[in-house]
Amino acid sequence: MKSRIFFIVLIFLFSLNILSYSDNTGVRRVGDLIIEYSGFTFNQIEEMKGRLGVFEPGRNYNLKFNGLGTGFVPPNEGQYLELLSSGKVITSVKSIYRDKAPANYDNSTSKYFPPIGNQAAEGSCTCWTYGYYMKTYQEAREQDWDLSGASWNWNSGLGINEPTPTTYHNKIFTPDFIYHQINKGIDSGSSGLDAIEFLDKFGCATWDKMPYSDSDHTTWPSKDAYRNAAKYKAYKPGTYFVYIDDTGIQSIKTLVSNNVLIGIAVDAGEYNNFDSNDLLTADTYNSSTTNHANTIVGYDDNYGPYSEGGGTKYGAFKVANSWGVGIYTWENVNDGFYWLSYEALKKLSYQWGLFYEDRNNYTPKYLAVVNMNHNSRKDCLFTITKNKTSTQIKFSERYYRGGQQPFPANDILFDITDLCGTYPRDTYTLTVYDLANNEFHTNSFGESGTATIGTVNKFWIEDYSLSGSDYDNGIPGRIYKSEDSPKNTVNSNNVNLRIFLKAKPKNEVITDTEPVKIEVYPNPITFTQDSKITFRKLKPNSVLKLYTLSGQLIFEYINESGISHLDWYLENQTGTKISAGIYIFYYWDEQGNEQTGKIGIKK
Repeated sequence: MKSRIFFIVLIFLFSLNILSYSDNTGVRRVGDLIIEYSGFTFNQIEEMKGRLGVFEPGRNYNLKFNGLGTGFVPPNEGQYLELLSSGKVITSVKSIYRDKAPANYDNSTSKYFPPIGNQAAEGSCTCWTYGYYMKTYQEAREQDWDLSGASWNWNSGLGINEPTPTTYHNKIFTPDFIYHQINKGIDSGSSGLDAIEFLDKFGCATWDKMPYSDSDHTTWPSKDAYRNAAKYKAYKPGTYFVYIDDTGIQSIKTLVSNNVLIGIAVDAGEYNNFDSNDLLTADTYNSSTTNHANTIVGYDDNYGPYSEGGGTKYGAFKVANSWGVGIYTWENVNDGFYWLSYEALKKLSYQWGLFYEDRNNYTPKYLAVVNMNHNSRKDCLFTITKNKTSTQIKFSERYYRGGQQPFPANDILFDITDLCGTYPRDTYTLTVYDLANNEFHTNSFGESGTATIGTVNKFWIEDYSLSGSDYDNGIPGRIYKSEDSPKNTVNSNNVNLRIFLKAKPKNEVITDTEPVKIEVYPNPITFTQDSKITFRKLKPNSVLKLYTLSGQLIFEYINESGISHLDWYLENQTGTKISAGIYIFYYWDEQGNEQTGKIGIKK
């Protein structure tokens, strides 16, 4: 008994040791920067939880200040665990071309920086930080889009709240593309971690594809918006945290002076303590609360002088807010920015800066197209699997939460380019798991399903890798369609739909010089004499389908077990004997061999 207790204690101590530190160290070049990073320690995660708390289901995180929204949501338990296992904390950042950061730098004066926006009453602050400001600035720099002529047009009487002129709408990114899909269907705020994870999977659409509205929190994007967004993605493995201490202050300066914007979170109630120049110091920022995401865009070591801690100080960070310019009374200088002294930044309850890498020069090659009927979109968990390699992408891990709202009538697009890889020819399976009433998803931490079921109407793959494809106009070189649809979802169960993508990777050499022909025997067949037809010379992972003359699929076999022949007992997929007549068979294998033929069945 004592030895058993000792063993349990040993396992517990070993587990604590594992959890105490994430072995996630590395060095990466990002633009002109060399970034060294390590993993989070257990103590760092516990400190963050102590300061921010843990996401509480049902709580409204969109605190209003004079009618203006905030919306910063802390991580849930699953996200804290994920940070512990794979989060990256910057330990050193250096510029290739400079020994140290210059005395001042201001990204907001760049031609690539968008005009200060206005989230108004909606709780979408994190999506303004990581979508509107950060993603717009990244893409404008990458694409050399000059935004210097853009300004903000706000007219409450006419319901206008947008960048102007509209010629910039295809170069400025909309927060609502992100917010509507991660806010659980209600206007109660959203998580910055969810926003970045969503940007990694889906990207962000430009303003013209989904204009912002602070009165609409639930509408999902159009098919065109999904396609547009997939070109402009984040690179989630390149998500970095900066701890805000003296070393972190210098790291942020180096990052900002190399055109990296930094997301932070503050208590918007402290804006009431601005001085006449909209500065907050360590003397005037005194909150332990966090509710609003903002964006560090610049700094100036010579900003000042100002009084702090009983002495005269210089230096502050320039921060972009998302409450407009001169529209409301939150600021004294009507420019949409405020300043945080270096010591004030260190007093933030959320003591971390956050940014993500851009995915540069990217155009998807393969898009999965899904259409759903379901009145509770939060119930449905989507996974797409490449069968031969057993690799998969999960599109429903916490971040893809639309709440208890119906799916849109239009198609939803999933970028599966990374999944398809260099050798895309394979079988792809869409799995939809439908959470039952009060059934909790493993990583949802507060989100449960309903008794509602729905229908998967469509599962296609659009191939844009072929010559003649036009991605921007939605003209693929080829479309592959699953014949498993429509298929009803089942509570507490998976439904699977498959597609056989016959794409040939560029420059691949097919070793089989002669087409492989399968054998079908007997053909024709008579019910009274034979009970089965045998298909011979099948290849591993090949596909065999049987159709009626009208094109109805009656039987399908995927040769995942690698057998060389298959006995078909004249039954359809449900086990019912088919009637006499003429049928069509179709065969395809991974070497690109295709074969069609007729089968005759006599009474």
